[in-house]
Amino acid sequence: MTHRSHHTGFAMLEVLVALVLVTSVGIAVVLWAQSGLSTVSRVRAEYERLEATRQINDWVRTLPQSGPASGENRVGPWKVRWTRKIQQSSPQTGYPRGVSTFDAVMYRYQYDVFTETSNDTPYLSDEAVILLSRQVRAASSAEVPF
Repeated sequence: MTHRSHHTGFAMLEVLVALVLVTSVGIAVVLWAQSGLSTVSRVRAEYERLEATRQINDWVRTLPQSGPASGENRVGPWKVRWTRKIQQSSPQTGYPRGVSTFDAVMYRYQYDVFTETSNDTPYLSDEAVILLSRQVRAASSAEVPF
């Protein structure tokens, strides 16, 4: 009499293949999730840097024309070290003729922004060129155009 054995369950080779497949899929999912999280982190850091740049640029435009040519101020959570230089100045002409009491002045602001934790290395550095006018002549000394 011949006995045929019926195998019930899984063979060891089948279990190992299944474990390899499940582990491979698990590792792929974890790496994909980690990649997505690091991308979100990088994008968030870039948005924070852009927001800091926008706020500091807006703040630089409010600095008075007179006063010191450099300084250090706090703007929100940032510390800003800035310098201002006159890049160009030219008299404005009055209409229809003559020279105005004002000159057009182009300022170049260069600034470094520091966070509370980075006093030595700037969080960001940028510059802004601003065109303003300033009164340099009295109204009586300017040639009246009419």
